[in-house]
Amino acid sequence: MNKTGVILLNLGGPDSPGAVRPFLYNLFSDRGIIPLGPAFLQKPLAWLISGLRAKKTKEAYALIGGASPILRITGQQADALREALSDEGDFSVYVGMRYWHPFIEDSVSQAWKDGIRRLIGLSLYPHYSRATTGSTREQFDRVAGKSGLEATFISSWYDHPLYIEALVETIKRGLKGHETDGVHLLFSAHSLPVSFIEG
Repeated sequence: MNKTGVILLNLGGPDSPGAVRPFLYNLFSDRGIIPLGPAFLQKPLAWLISGLRAKKTKEAYALIGGASPILRITGQQADALREALSDEGDFSVYVGMRYWHPFIEDSVSQAWKDGIRRLIGLSLYPHYSRATTGSTREQFDRVAGKSGLEATFISSWYDHPLYIEALVETIKRGLKGHETDGVHLLFSAHSLPVSFIEG
C-alpha cells in the first residue's frame, strides 16, 4: 500500500538577513506574480529590483527578529495536521515554499525518497489568486509531474465551514471586552493589482 503525503504550500520568507535579497529575487523572477517587461528581461530586472529593495526589506524584518516567521508557523501547522491525520491512516506531512527554503521541489523530492507515491498539495492561501495559488500550483504540478507522483491539488477553501467558524471565533475573541455597537469589520486580503482582479 502506498503512503499518501500532504504538502502544505506557502509563499516562504527569508530565514536570515542574508536571505532577503535572494528571496526577493526569487519572488520578482516569477512572471506569474509580477511580469516585468518582456520575458527575457524578467531575471535581470528581478535582480535589480531585489537589490534596490533589500535594505528596506531587511529593516522591516529586523522589526520582527530579522527573519520571516512563515516557516515556523507553517511547520506548526504541519505538525498539527500530522497529529490530526494520525488516526486516519498512514500520512506524511511536508512543507513546501514557493520562494524560499524548503522549496517545493525539495519537499516533493523528499516525499519520493520517503516512499510517497500519492501527494496532496494543499495551498495555504484560503482563496484562489493567479499570483499566489496559481503560481504555486504551476510549480507543484511541474515538480510533481517530473517525479512521477500521483498528485492532487487543493486550490481554495475560503468557504469551508470550519475555516469560517475559525474566523468567527477569532473575531469574537478580538472583540471581547470592547464596545461592539457600531463596529464595522473590514476583511482584507493581501492587496492585488487591479489587472489581476479584472482579468
